[in-house]
Amino acid sequence: MESKKHRQTAERIAAKKRTTYNADQGVDIVTPTQAIEVETAETVRARRRKL
Repeated sequence: MESKKHRQTAERIAAKKRTTYNADQGVDIVTPTQAIEVETAETVRARRRKL
């Protein structure tokens, strides 16, 4: 389950990049030139292995 802070951060970044946040599996935000995986202080320890 995603945290509220993660969702808010991802939506804010996606808005700045003029794209949408993908809440499903996979990369959180995709632009024509970037793939952005959003991590917050709450999730970074658990995700270190994934990155």
